[in-house]
Amino acid sequence: MNIRENYVDGVSQPIEFSWEMIRQDRHFFLETSDLWMLVDRHNSLTTEQQNELARFRELLRNITVDYATANEAAENFPDAPSWLL
Repeated sequence: MNIRENYVDGVSQPIEFSWEMIRQDRHFFLETSDLWMLVDRHNSLTTEQQNELARFRELLRNITVDYATANEAAENFPDAPSWLL
């Protein structure tokens, strides 16, 4: 997932990511998905959706330890389940 894009004259340019940028984006997605962790909302999801959500949140939590550099983490940033956003 390309979590951020930088355009110059309409052309996408590479971004040098920092761990702070990765943490900000991770926080946004964890916060966005927090509502689905409430029992009543979580129980309304299918088993497949519950598993997708759990895996997505696990990947987000582990992103700062699974990759050696912020750029590597950005290249491998997990995609949110399509129904989430």
